[in-house]
Amino acid sequence: MDNRGEFLNNVAQALGRPLRLEPQAEDAPLNNYANERLTQLNQQQRCDAFIQFASDVMLTRCELTSEAKAAEAAIRLCKELGDQSVVISGDTRLEELGISERLQQECNAVVWDPAKG
Repeated sequence: MDNRGEFLNNVAQALGRPLRLEPQAEDAPLNNYANERLTQLNQQQRCDAFIQFASDVMLTRCELTSEAKAAEAAIRLCKELGDQSVVISGDTRLEELGISERLQQECNAVVWDPAKG
């Protein structure tokens, strides 16, 4: 490249710093995610692995329940978290299981409206 040195000096001067001739190493990205595939696990083992991941990495409290007891489990988790404001998606599966209605009645939950942002 013609006038490389002059060009780099102009860039360094515009940035208000001395000319750097060697790239500066950046810190390695922090990645604690597992590098393993879970396809060899059976359904129960995958479920256990997901719950463990959610608890450890996402710091989320998970509870495995049946469809019949899903609404009660959601209410219990809401109470454990201190009855704070709850925003839920408009997912039809939550409605079908009665979770949306129960959370709105007992935990003052609001259904998220993506149109309102």
